[in-house]
Amino acid sequence: MVRLWGAVVVLCLLTGCGAPSTVPTDGPADVLPPDLSDRPFGLAHKFLELSQKGNFKQAYTFYSESARGRVSEITFETELRAYGTSRGRELSQARVLTEVIRGEKARVTLGRQSEDPESVWTLLFAKKGGKWVVVSAAGGPFGGHELSQEEREQGWDL
Repeated sequence: MVRLWGAVVVLCLLTGCGAPSTVPTDGPADVLPPDLSDRPFGLAHKFLELSQKGNFKQAYTFYSESARGRVSEITFETELRAYGTSRGRELSQARVLTEVIRGEKARVTLGRQSEDPESVWTLLFAKKGGKWVVVSAAGGPFGGHELSQEEREQGWDL
């Protein structure tokens, strides 16, 4: 019997006898924030960051084929450079403000959080080939990069 009891003690020491394996904390466990990098919010943030740093060629790659057909890379770069020269502070202070996703379409607003509607710009995203791309950019540094007729017919009331 002593031998059996000794085996139980050794087994308990090795396995912890059912004691909790983690130490409780005073608050909720640390939860990592969701990865927004491949959602319109995260893409808009990266797009804006590239534009603010003057990496216009890289920012332009976020545009869909249809958007590139309406706005050339030269026009895109020229508009952003001109805006940065005349209103650089607004561009440098801009942030991603909101994201609304409905199915395969999304609207993201950028700009400075203020009462001035001129300080808010809009990026429209569509999911193409499993990836989100910018199909339209309007306001602020982006001028009026309108949707194609086909894209307008899809409805963008987000």
